[in-house]
Amino acid sequence: YPEQLYEHFKECGEVKRVCIKIDKFSGERLGHAYVDFADEPQAEIAKALDGSEFLGRTIKVDKKKSMKGKGDENGKGWGMGMGRSVVR
Repeated sequence: YPEQLYEHFKECGEVKRVCIKIDKFSGERLGHAYVDFADEPQAEIAKALDGSEFLGRTIKVDKKKSMKGKGDENGKGWGMGMGRSVVR
């Protein structure tokens, strides 16, 4: 289902990576994923897909919140300057 997420979000911009969160004990999906885009404006465009249908479910799309004390002094988080959206 990473491929389906890629297809769902590719019109927002260049999708660099899709990361589906998995429970490390059960191996089951946790119900959310991260979609990394080439840059921040593309991640902002992806927020327009909030409330869209994906595989028969209505999804929630948010910008990933940076964790305090992590990343650089500008609060951009770790990574390579990519925009990131959270899909739930």
